Amino acid sequence: MRVLVLGASGQIGRELESRLERSPYQIQCPPRSALDIRDPHALNSFVSEHRPQICINAAAYTDVAAAERDPEGCFDVNCKGAGQVAEVAAFVGMPLIHISTDYVFDGLTSRPYREEDPTNPLNVYGASKLAGELEVQRRCREHLLIRTSWVFSRWRRNFVKTIVERAFSHPELPVVDDEIGGPTSAGDLAEAIVGLINLRGARREIPWGLYHCSNGGSASRFDLAERAVSRVRERAGEAAIARLQRVSTESRSSELERPAYSVLDQARIQRQFGIRLRPWTDAVDEVVDSLLTDRLLDGPS
Repeated sequence: MRVLVLGASGQIGRELESRLERSPYQIQCPPRSALDIRDPHALNSFVSEHRPQICINAAAYTDVAAAERDPEGCFDVNCKGAGQVAEVAAFVGMPLIHISTDYVFDGLTSRPYREEDPTNPLNVYGASKLAGELEVQRRCREHLLIRTSWVFSRWRRNFVKTIVERAFSHPELPVVDDEIGGPTSAGDLAEAIVGLINLRGARREIPWGLYHCSNGGSASRFDLAERAVSRVRERAGEAAIARLQRVSTESRSSELERPAYSVLDQARIQRQFGIRLRPWTDAVDEVVDSLLTDRLLDGPS
């Protein structure tokens, strides 16, 4: 089976490429310079030439702060681009796995969000991803739309990677303790997606639709930072100098709104596919270990 991965340079994309390279599938991971999802002609040409049999769209505009200053650019990728991918997929009969976000919710609930709960994004990024979801649902019947949250890995810019780097250079790190979410390892999510592709490869009947997927448990930003710094100290000892300081969201000088609570209920994906990711704490330990071992830190994010 030929698998097309869009957004292969991102956190989830890189983990997908790594795993699919070890699979029996033929993988196609074109860089953005070769295939920009905002260009419908490029999409049509690529699909016509390479004839992928399933597509994973992990391409996204993910800089939440920059999106507030560039809403048009954000919607071009996360909504218009997603819609074009879905249209091409539907035209050639290619199932689509599309990645979305917990930021489609407003965070005003106190229980994990279910797939059917009302959406109400607070920022441009969340609104663009919700618009992209609607485009995928409208244009492509055979789709798996997977919402995830607080993605971290050894790649690119992300919260855990930033905390690990700053643990060595900052005596004190202020971290908000009133944002609660579900930390998710890009590697664990990629593993789950490969499992879904395996079902398709085995010609199993797939219940298409919307699913939530993240690592087990929930945490505040402070909890996540504390776990990462604790692991750094365990591995690097006194070299980690950072002390964490609890702060509130209101104390930050930012106009960007984020959901205060965005934990995702995963009962549906567990029931339909048997997918249950390990606890987020174990995943953080593994990623921190890889960062310390490989020294892949590339500067503040």
